[in-house]
Amino acid sequence: LLDSEDKSLESAVVKVINPDEPCDGSLELQASSSSLVVKEILQEAPELITQQLAYLLRGSILFKCMSSEADRITEQQEEVLSMLEEKFPDLPPREEIISVLQETQFNLQG
Repeated sequence: LLDSEDKSLESAVVKVINPDEPCDGSLELQASSSSLVVKEILQEAPELITQQLAYLLRGSILFKCMSSEADRITEQQEEVLSMLEEKFPDLPPREEIISVLQETQFNLQG
């Protein structure tokens, strides 16, 4: 399952989540790895997600959305973002996060 240098970690692997595998046969754009992992954690062990982790994961999903070719949020990403926002209503508005990400991206591009 794991490369030879990571073989010692194999006993800790609970599940492999592959964003390239079609999960429901739909033609929807592939979800980000972050959204797949968040969805799995929220379903199996929601207590593991702290507000700080939700902030980071949400930012990762939003960044993936704005940097994808389609430049839109997939149904699965929307579902995961909504679940995080429901669990942590004090998270900053999406628009604020996207604005900061766009500004940072613009500054890096010069």
